[in-house]
Amino acid sequence: TLLQRYVIEFFSILLSEMSRGIDTEILRCLHKDDEALKIINLSNRRCGDAAISILASAMKNSRCELTDLELPLNCISPRGLASLAAVICNSHGEYDCMVRVRLNSNDIGDAGACSLALAMRKLPNLKELHLANNSIGDDGILSLAPKLTLTR
Repeated sequence: TLLQRYVIEFFSILLSEMSRGIDTEILRCLHKDDEALKIINLSNRRCGDAAISILASAMKNSRCELTDLELPLNCISPRGLASLAAVICNSHGEYDCMVRVRLNSNDIGDAGACSLALAMRKLPNLKELHLANNSIGDDGILSLAPKLTLTR
């Protein structure tokens, strides 16, 4: 299946990135394509954008109804966040259950905040958004602010 292809593709990245702290937990999250998976917690892995892009691809092809996406301290740049945001933006209700997104202590900046703001239209039940320590400036805050009031 397509998901298996992404797991194999990720495995090659895993081998080259092992020194940066990625372990098999991210593989389990990518491979577990069942409706019981509610939480993806890859906190403090320092995965980087390549691994986050593959996670996004796996999410695009998954049947899981995620409630929590926890990715703090993963060296996610605006490019990595754009891949996650694109999956959410192109969804058709798959992320309606999402209530918590933790992206704190990455490096998403204003561009990442703008991508996230677009994706938030598809997260109607979002209650918690953690973005501390992400170098988000005025432009990023201005793009997020209207979405935050809509999800309250």
